[in-house]
Amino acid sequence: MAEIVLGMGSSHGPLLSTPPEQWDLRAGADRANKNHWYRGKTYDYEALLKELGVSRFIPKPSGLSQFMEIGKILKDVLAVAKAS
Repeated sequence: MAEIVLGMGSSHGPLLSTPPEQWDLRAGADRANKNHWYRGKTYDYEALLKELGVSRFIPKPSGLSQFMEIGKILKDVLAVAKAS
């Protein structure tokens, strides 16, 4: 009998096909987007931040490096999954 060793979910966004070291480049598109959906309404970037109660998002270097490392691990996991 098979044993589940990994379960994960993801949206089908552009970050799935973007290398982790380029994830910060997506920020410009997010700021330009006037139709961020949140709880049944659409917001531009600044209005969404206000709705969420934050003034801005500033990635911490340790956070980015952690995301990059996770991205590399997931890339290897997906390669193994595709090969089998």
